Amino acid sequence: MTKPNIIAVINQKGGVGKTTTVINLASSYASLGNRVLVVDTDYQANATIGLGMGELINSKYNLNYALENKLTLESVVKPTKVPNLDIVASNPDLVDTEQNIFNSTKRDVWLEKFLTSEKTREYQIIVLDMHPSLKGFFIGCMKAAHYYLIPLFPEKYSSAGLKKQIKAAEEIREDLNPMLVALGALIVRYKNNRDGHKTFKTMIENIAEASNFNVIKTIIPFSDTVADAEAECLPLNMYSRSKGQPIAHAYTAIAAEIAPKLKGKRIGRKLNPIKYENIEENNEVYEEEQKHSKKNGTRRKIKRIGKIRKEASL
Repeated sequence: MTKPNIIAVINQKGGVGKTTTVINLASSYASLGNRVLVVDTDYQANATIGLGMGELINSKYNLNYALENKLTLESVVKPTKVPNLDIVASNPDLVDTEQNIFNSTKRDVWLEKFLTSEKTREYQIIVLDMHPSLKGFFIGCMKAAHYYLIPLFPEKYSSAGLKKQIKAAEEIREDLNPMLVALGALIVRYKNNRDGHKTFKTMIENIAEASNFNVIKTIIPFSDTVADAEAECLPLNMYSRSKGQPIAHAYTAIAAEIAPKLKGKRIGRKLNPIKYENIEENNEVYEEEQKHSKKNGTRRKIKRIGKIRKEASL
């Protein structure tokens, strides 16, 4: 029996690789010999479907059924096809249950109470998949979590979203969960041949330095294999066509990178706060560097065209 490490994967923007991160990070830890639990609190049930457990959505073995009938974790948890990886599945009716809990006195503690179980102590890692929102279940999930991770696309508006997300998490840390730890921002779907992506990476690193915030060193490269694996309802480390590709090892590398920081619920002195007020103003750097990149790109294009015309005239 051990005390688990509870990791919330969060972003108030949808479609930024949050569920992909949940599935593949959880599967990576499971492949390293850890007992892992995914709790799908998003009524869209993407993590449930992505792990090939869609049949649980309309059964008695999902989170909504447990909350409505005051059942324990033991009553609804199920093993997935991934060795060492279990799941508490989601259900579309969670959207109504979420609203009812948000308007009740259980708003802050519902997940903490649900995870207060002997079954919980069987797991080394618990990963929470959450709906892209700062309302509803967000507060209860962040109250129960020990750590949080923010996946980001390398795009213009991500830094503004990052500020809002960190601010919300820091407010919960200050008021409800003083030992909540930010693991950092994770850059996903990165293309090394895109100037805009390189600019974003530099900008996020500058933001991190100015804000006392971490950026995960391992970067998730763009790959069509991710969508192919998701279509088969498999994590990347179980999808045969991903073997030999950088994407196949990226999430395992992230799991190894953040593992030394995972020490269960922290005790001791409070952490230094993240200076999220420093984030938005750095977005101007992106604008300026993008203009510079476009000018350089245009110059290179003009040179190429000139060279082609010169060679054609010979």
